[in-house]
Amino acid sequence: MANREHLAILKAGKSALDRFRANSPNAQLDLAGADLSDADACSVRLSDVDFTGANLRRARFIEASFRNANFTGADLRDVDARGIHLSDVNFTDANLEEVDARGIHMSNVSFTGANLRRARFTGASSSKVNFIRTDLRQADLRAIDMSDANFQDADLREAILLGTNFTSLVVRDGKSFSRVSGNGRIVINGVDVTRMGEAVIEGADFTNADLRASDLRKTNLSGAKLQNSKLIAADLTAANLSHADLTDADLRDANLTQAVLVNTKLHRTRLSGAHVYGISAWDLDLNGAEQTNLIVTPPNQPTIIVDNLEIAQFVYLLVTNPKIRNVIDTIGNKAVLILGRFTERKEVLEAVREEVRRHGYVPMVFDFERPADRDFTETVMTLAGMSRFIIADVTKPRSVPLELHATVPNYMIPFVPIIQSGEQPFAMFQDLWQKYRDWVLDPLSYDSVDALLKVFDKAIIRPANERHAALQARKAEQLKLRHVEDYQ
Repeated sequence: MANREHLAILKAGKSALDRFRANSPNAQLDLAGADLSDADACSVRLSDVDFTGANLRRARFIEASFRNANFTGADLRDVDARGIHLSDVNFTDANLEEVDARGIHMSNVSFTGANLRRARFTGASSSKVNFIRTDLRQADLRAIDMSDANFQDADLREAILLGTNFTSLVVRDGKSFSRVSGNGRIVINGVDVTRMGEAVIEGADFTNADLRASDLRKTNLSGAKLQNSKLIAADLTAANLSHADLTDADLRDANLTQAVLVNTKLHRTRLSGAHVYGISAWDLDLNGAEQTNLIVTPPNQPTIIVDNLEIAQFVYLLVTNPKIRNVIDTIGNKAVLILGRFTERKEVLEAVREEVRRHGYVPMVFDFERPADRDFTETVMTLAGMSRFIIADVTKPRSVPLELHATVPNYMIPFVPIIQSGEQPFAMFQDLWQKYRDWVLDPLSYDSVDALLKVFDKAIIRPANERHAALQARKAEQLKLRHVEDYQ
């Protein structure tokens, strides 16, 4: 039962409380079981206060300071606790659902068994905070430094942890596991990590984290720092790892089924034995990564293993999807590569593309305006290898000569050069034509786009297809061996 005098002092406001403290500096306010709903105690200092079982619903404690206070079993729902200072405070089994504690400062605070559902701790600072068995579902813990925090058996489902610092986090598959806390380490002893699924942990710092066998299904780890983290056998099904840094991380035997890895850094990452069925992998940085024995098929299908994460998704589609196989088989019969500079030759190249499409082919246009480099050339060579024939506008070329020198000698594919009347082919074109005239056609000169389109079928499509057929027949020829006896 609360001390009536103490209750009256608190309700009288900050001035009355300050006078009481001045006259009785060592007195402990007894407010156990008190009804303080809707109380206004902003900016007060409430050291050594016993709020055990008190009703503090909707109370306002903005900028208040609590030291060595006891809130065991108290009802703190909807409390406005913005900017408060908590030191050596006990919230065991307290109800803090939807409490607004943005920007608070916590040191040696215990929330053991407390209800913190939908609580807002954005921007809080903490040291040695105890969240054992705490219900933190849908709690907003963004941008918090959780140094030395203990989340043993905490429930973090759907919690928002964007930018939260979890350096040296330790999680062990629901089993008791202890480590000495300190040095900025968060220790989770025996966390039931099945309750971390679908958490939003975007941008969190998990450097050196031990997350072996953790359940992180559908977790948003976009931009997270996971350098040197242990994710062996972790379940990352449908997790978002876009832009995450997994340098030196260990993901051996991890389940990455349907995970999203876009611009993910995987320097020296160990991925051996990982399940990568349905993975979305784009623009990965795999320098020095260990990628052996990646499993690309789901558990209910015969196992297919590859040794490259970036091609895993393609290999699975190629094996299981007949439409993809048909595309691979037929693309060489339908694709036409169009080379040129769209800035100055746009009208011509657009017209060529439409005419190619009208004849039932699939145009692939490559604009040569940007400066050439190795990747640029390799891209052109890849597209050339997929093409039935190539149309190259060699009018006022810049990069075209370089790309033709890279592709013409390496592919027996019909090249159809076109050039504006009054222009001359670049100097080295003569050499290409002489050496590879079996598949480099004579340049086609034209006065206008309309004139080119009128003879498109007769001057480009038909000659290219005739040359294609001749080259295919030549490729099909069998090698004939000569014998010395033929010359005796």
